Amino acid sequence: MKWKLFFMEMKMNKLPPPSSSENVCLGNSTSVKKRIHWLDVSRGLAFLMVIYSHLEYSNDAVMRYFTPVFLTSFFFVSGYLFKEKCSFSKVFEQRTRTLLLPFLALGMIMILLSQVLTFNAKVPFMDAVKGLLFQNGTNQLLWFVAALYVYSVIFYWVERFSRTAKKLLVISFALFVLNWLYGKLQVPSIPWHIDTFGYACFYMGVGKWYKEKEKSVNRYVDNKWLVLCCLIFYIILVTAFDLHIGFSGSTYLIDSIVVTIFGLIVMLYVSKHILVNSRFLLFVGANTLFYFAFHGKVYSLLQTLCHKFLSDAVLNNVGVHDMIAVGITLLDAVILILPAMFVNRYCGFLLGKGFKLWTQRKMTYE
Repeated sequence: MKWKLFFMEMKMNKLPPPSSSENVCLGNSTSVKKRIHWLDVSRGLAFLMVIYSHLEYSNDAVMRYFTPVFLTSFFFVSGYLFKEKCSFSKVFEQRTRTLLLPFLALGMIMILLSQVLTFNAKVPFMDAVKGLLFQNGTNQLLWFVAALYVYSVIFYWVERFSRTAKKLLVISFALFVLNWLYGKLQVPSIPWHIDTFGYACFYMGVGKWYKEKEKSVNRYVDNKWLVLCCLIFYIILVTAFDLHIGFSGSTYLIDSIVVTIFGLIVMLYVSKHILVNSRFLLFVGANTLFYFAFHGKVYSLLQTLCHKFLSDAVLNNVGVHDMIAVGITLLDAVILILPAMFVNRYCGFLLGKGFKLWTQRKMTYE
């Protein structure tokens, strides 16, 4: 009977509650969890970019157009959802429960799974565990979840010290500059990604500032002609100057910020006005924690199958190469829908939620 209900709900396109945690204080919890469409769409779109960026078939010429925004979008959303009226103990408890504990649980599951099923070079068990616990590089398992946990806890104090959205922007920009200068020293990375907090803090600050000024700023952000101008300038800057801007910026300071802000404005508009009703993106965006944990296994399997059944001549064809990359990206996200629904229903504690079944949780979109 439970399985029958499970598939009926899937057929009706009911979305499960979020598996990626929000920067909210739970306070007096309510039985109805309200979500905002465009936030989940934005995260869903950004995560498709994450999958694409991890593929061996990804095209560098294409990737440079979305690398400025696909990670910064998550920090922007995190800042947007941040609630300043919470005590630190509440923030720390909520972030530990919804990010740190799932990070450790899912990380260990992935390590154990990799010991019996891997499509790449097998990492020794203890080396994998050390990498998970020390988090001293962006190639570590679930590094982004660990980083978001650390950044969100530290951001609490930055926001409290700032007091106003305007001051928060100034302070977070200063931290970005200091982080950029620190990066020039070429020193070893600090465990748990503390040495890159300044970059994330700035975009979290931008998200918080946007939330505070949303009504007035939307006059510009929702103007399709201004957004079109941002898109044109974004493409021109990335193309003409051959910019390769990642989460930590680029060689130059100002260009990385300007290009990324243009990109975030375009992402905002697309998420709010073009793809806002995409149930596929809503689902992925509401389950990014699960996708962060398991998308690697799926695309590794799909790439292995491509190598096995497609000839080198086909794989080396640029056009086919690009189509395979897009196909694997979408197929990866689709394949994980059923597992995500199952885990949401029966193993929600792995995603930072309680032990209630999915049917016992209510969720609405604003």
